Amino acid sequence: MITPERVTAASALVRRGAVFDLGLPIGPGAPPQRRGSPRFDPVHTMLRTPDEVWSGGMIGADDMIVLPLQAVTQWDGLGHNGYDGFFYNAVPASTVSSRGSSVLSIHQVRRGVAWSAAVS
Repeated sequence: MITPERVTAASALVRRGAVFDLGLPIGPGAPPQRRGSPRFDPVHTMLRTPDEVWSGGMIGADDMIVLPLQAVTQWDGLGHNGYDGFFYNAVPASTVSSRGSSVLSIHQVRRGVAWSAAVS
């Protein structure tokens, strides 16, 4: 529903510019998970390091991260916190199952989220 026309109209409301970093770091120095939360700190594992040389002198590195989706940047979209049976934008809780959110998962909002507030 974020059309070019709506983005243009929203831009008329801007009074000042600000950047808000919504990402959280992964690794040493990252904020620990809240006590009592079922989440665990992200686990970073190197699968391959450049000390292994392949044929022709080629080297490579590969790694993986295992993490709860709310442990860092919100990769899961807008369907994990709500109130009174509804999530963001009045989406019913019934749209979230053990398979995830059918409406508010990150692939549903992949085209972007625009937020505007008239700030003086």
